[in-house]
Amino acid sequence: MEILRLAQSKRNIISLNMDLERDVQRIDEANQKLLLKIQEREDKIQRLESETIQMGDLVEDEEWEKENHTT
Repeated sequence: MEILRLAQSKRNIISLNMDLERDVQRIDEANQKLLLKIQEREDKIQRLESETIQMGDLVEDEEWEKENHTT
């Protein structure tokens, strides 16, 4: 009788382990998707920062030209 209980316990553990492995795989896949989204957002932020700096430089150049043409 003890052997049957141990065999059933082993099957339960194997089943739970398989479920856990599937869950871990799903979590890994979700993490990969989130990482990709984070990287895309970081790229967008860098582009926007670059555009902002370029616009600021253009404004400074225009102001400098106005100051030098009016004096």
